[in-house]
Amino acid sequence: MSVYVPQYQYDIFVSYAHVDNEIFAGVNKGWVTTLVDTLKIFLAQKIGSANAYSLWLDQILPGHLAPTYNSIQYLENSAVFLLVLSPAYLKSEQCRLELNAFLAQVGVDSGRVFIIEYQAAERIESLSDLRGYTFWEADPINARPRSLSFDSKQYHWKTEDLAIDIVEKLDVLKTDIVPVSSEYTIFLAEVSDDLFFQRDELKRNLELQGLRVLPNKFYAFNTKQELKNAIDSDLQKSVLFVQLLSAIAPQRPPGMSTPQLQYDCAKELGLPILQWRNRKLKLNEITDLNHRKLLTGSTVMAVSMVEFQQQIMQALEKRNDEEPLTTNGEFIFINAAPQELDLAKVVERELVKSGFACSLPMAIDHNTPPAKIREDLDNNLQFCDAVIILNNINTDLVWVRQQVLQCRRAEGKRDGREALKAIAVYNHPDREKSPININLPNLHILDGSVPYPDTCVPTFIQVLQQ
Repeated sequence: MSVYVPQYQYDIFVSYAHVDNEIFAGVNKGWVTTLVDTLKIFLAQKIGSANAYSLWLDQILPGHLAPTYNSIQYLENSAVFLLVLSPAYLKSEQCRLELNAFLAQVGVDSGRVFIIEYQAAERIESLSDLRGYTFWEADPINARPRSLSFDSKQYHWKTEDLAIDIVEKLDVLKTDIVPVSSEYTIFLAEVSDDLFFQRDELKRNLELQGLRVLPNKFYAFNTKQELKNAIDSDLQKSVLFVQLLSAIAPQRPPGMSTPQLQYDCAKELGLPILQWRNRKLKLNEITDLNHRKLLTGSTVMAVSMVEFQQQIMQALEKRNDEEPLTTNGEFIFINAAPQELDLAKVVERELVKSGFACSLPMAIDHNTPPAKIREDLDNNLQFCDAVIILNNINTDLVWVRQQVLQCRRAEGKRDGREALKAIAVYNHPDREKSPININLPNLHILDGSVPYPDTCVPTFIQVLQQ
């Protein structure tokens, strides 16, 4: 099956109430199936081939039970959403779930939702401003709505209009994709058993982009060192480490790899890392502390699978960007709580790549005198040009407020130096956005998108260049 917009598994997802596709006596197809068959002909004519695009239709055949798979996983990998609107659709819990899931993913103003009005139905608020393709007309005798006849001119004209508009939108989505070099190799890490399907789907989609995906075998060796060497060998061929995470921390026999081991190897080699988890995952219910730490890392995104794939492509596109970020050699103090020093080092590496000098808080333990901690903080604030405060997912808001106030206090101790160019509080994407309730002229609250370090540095540089 070919796909017209390469970053998706399906170009068109058809959402409808199954009762609207019931087969009347004397015909062999339901209304929805007949419409889709007609639409396919027009789509093939506009695109140039019946095999050049993909369409997903959850069709139940007579005498069969409803499919057991979850349509949402297909919806998340679809370019446009084709909705067959009717009173039955609005009363269907599954249909409303599909609609809400797609709108949450792309937004109501994305132009990616197409509404077929099979029967007259009052629009719900989320659909009120969207264009509809009306396939019914009022009866001239009693004004009651009647569905258009399949052999009427109006039926075929409206279906052709729908096909034209869908293809135009697919063309827009297709041109929005910047081609990625086929020379790139992605390391797609091992997953827990519950994510096998998602990993296979992601692997196939990446390969459709012309990317090479490793590993192409299971790792099984007699010694831990042999195992690590094999993983490192594949990682060194890769430009990006990609990992899907769930609540499960899988256990493996000695000599076999684990998601944690592959992540540790990638981190040790300094490979760029992108990780995904379900946004509905309840972190406070994870009892394995090491696995919870992995799930709350700075490179973990709680987004849809489509958004995650887009982030992968954007990370690869950045490698082709020949225009470096310009700096004036500013000295940046990266202020992070003691438990977040690993994240601060990741941000430091990104800032150094962009030409900045950096300082981190000194490492402390329970024996470090408070006076030494204050002295180190004062020295950093006295000599730096700007400060970035990392408000990570587990950072205490009280601590963040204290650091902002310390920056304000240090302004009077800078021995004639210019005021701080910027005090930036950078929020982790999953951080609950509780306001810090402090207002300073050079204070900037930066709400992070994903991934955290990659968006932190460019956004911070933009603040400095204002």
